[in-house]
Amino acid sequence: MFTSRSFSSRALHPQDSKYWPAYKSAPDGRRKTVLLDLSRSSADELDFPVLFPVLDILNHQHAAHVDWSFDPGRFTVSISDAVTQGSEVFNNYGPKSNDELLLGYGFCLSSNPNDQVLLVLKTPPEGLQPDIRQIQPGYFDSTGKWDAQKATFGLHRTEVVPKSPGDVFLQLPSSLLELLTYTIRFERRLPFKFIDHVLQSLVDETSPSRHYLPHITRMIVSSLAPKLDRIKSTTPSTPPINKKQEIAKVYRDSQTEILESLMLSLRFYLLSMLRLSFPTTEPVPTGAFITTIEGLLQLLGRSNLQAASDFASGIAANAGTADLDQLRQAGWEEDMFVLLLCYCQLTFGFELPEFCVDRVADVEDALYAVELEQAKDLLELVQVAAAAHPGSIWSLGKWNADFIAKVGGRMLIHESFPMMVPVAAQQEMPLQVIYIQGIQAGGGVSRDEVHGTS
Repeated sequence: MFTSRSFSSRALHPQDSKYWPAYKSAPDGRRKTVLLDLSRSSADELDFPVLFPVLDILNHQHAAHVDWSFDPGRFTVSISDAVTQGSEVFNNYGPKSNDELLLGYGFCLSSNPNDQVLLVLKTPPEGLQPDIRQIQPGYFDSTGKWDAQKATFGLHRTEVVPKSPGDVFLQLPSSLLELLTYTIRFERRLPFKFIDHVLQSLVDETSPSRHYLPHITRMIVSSLAPKLDRIKSTTPSTPPINKKQEIAKVYRDSQTEILESLMLSLRFYLLSMLRLSFPTTEPVPTGAFITTIEGLLQLLGRSNLQAASDFASGIAANAGTADLDQLRQAGWEEDMFVLLLCYCQLTFGFELPEFCVDRVADVEDALYAVELEQAKDLLELVQVAAAAHPGSIWSLGKWNADFIAKVGGRMLIHESFPMMVPVAAQQEMPLQVIYIQGIQAGGGVSRDEVHGTS
């Protein structure tokens, strides 16, 4: 109670004396005045909590307009709100979250506009930390070690229906988005690049940084989901029966509301990017989008019907079927995804991510050797498909292990992820999706190349 109602002693600092008056009560009830000489005390020692009788009993109201002004030997509390006779006069403790109110004052507020969920960022990879330390030393302690407490971010409620799906990122801490962007680039073996004005960079439609947003979304959601699960799994099924349980319920309910609003807004963003079909009555996407294997096959057919037919036949020549459900059940989904990405790249062409380009991505020899080994297995499937369909995209000389590894392989690793995809009214199912940065204008191979004249 004392700490929750106390103020700083700076409000009572003596102006014309080195002595501080203090009072104590004797056993017989008489009060004695004591003068304390604190002139040789340090600044830290001079800052201690004190109580102001009557004024320290005011309760907190986040909407109260209160002004505290200090003059020599006194202070003034001004309330600019109308106060009717007999009504309660409130103080304003500041924009405090329920965490702060609960720990410091012993209560929580329902519908607290300042409440937040704390997200502790996972320690960045060792190889990334020196670069971050150079530009953001505040995340490290005096010994140079990553300090998780300094990388803790407060996330607030988001708008229920944002004006634009991407607006959710404008409501997130820019420093959090910056660190996640550096982590994404590091995982893709891209050189470290300081990002100035990170929010503007991420939401600008002309900026390459916007391609990190789907992955930032997934990183945040994957951190928040366990928090929400823990709260829901530990929430009592019976209503509160005392004051402490009521306060705990207010706290849990607010945390749940914030988490659900954040996750809903982030999911809304991902769904806004999702394209499940590409009808001929609509233009081909000119920007980035998320799609499934089915969507890519439809896009391939729209680009070149014969090429789409040859792709399906080539898969069937290897797996015995081109039926997607059967291929998924047999464990062919990832292999098919890699081959389809490469096949589409040769047919119409994607805007390839930076990490697919040698001169940009710096992949270690050992990792590249693993990529090549996996790609060689897939190249054998290509050769079977080419033998079954000579003169098709399958038989192009551009197929090799390096091409498969750097295009299909890396896109699968870094741009694909599982997502709950709407499949019918009020129904969803988990499917592997892929983020496509864009379709290349005039990309793919020429007809002469397909028929072997190039």
